[in-house]
Amino acid sequence: MIDLVPFEPEHYGRLAPRAYERRFLAEVGDRAAYATALASFGPSFSFLAADGTVLGCMGILPLQPGVGEAWLILSTAFPAGVPSRRWVLAARLIEQELSRAMTDSFHRVQTAIPLDFPAGQRLVRRLGFQPEGVMRKYGADGGDFLRFGRTV
Repeated sequence: MIDLVPFEPEHYGRLAPRAYERRFLAEVGDRAAYATALASFGPSFSFLAADGTVLGCMGILPLQPGVGEAWLILSTAFPAGVPSRRWVLAARLIEQELSRAMTDSFHRVQTAIPLDFPAGQRLVRRLGFQPEGVMRKYGADGGDFLRFGRTV
């Protein structure tokens, strides 16, 4: 069982990040300030296990009217490339909230996935995002990312 609840900054601190997310969080620096900023913009949610463990957090940051940037960070409970019932449930919840946000507020949602993170690319493709091109030197570490977009 996974519950979807409104995102709160303290959820971000309780998350046990996977390897990719640890790399990203190292670039962020002040996790508490970043989490507070995420909570103050756009729709955002957390996935909680029955015991209250934070399994992941997601949201959409508004960029301009009708356009948003999707973000997602998952815990070690979601190993990359390993299918599970938990993955299926999480994907359904993500799709549900993404579709709701796109019906209510956004005509375009985009995201960027590192070129060296194929599991992330597979997930966003399953969620209906289409690849739009490589963004060279986009990451904080100078890494290349693939831009994905989903429109209604």
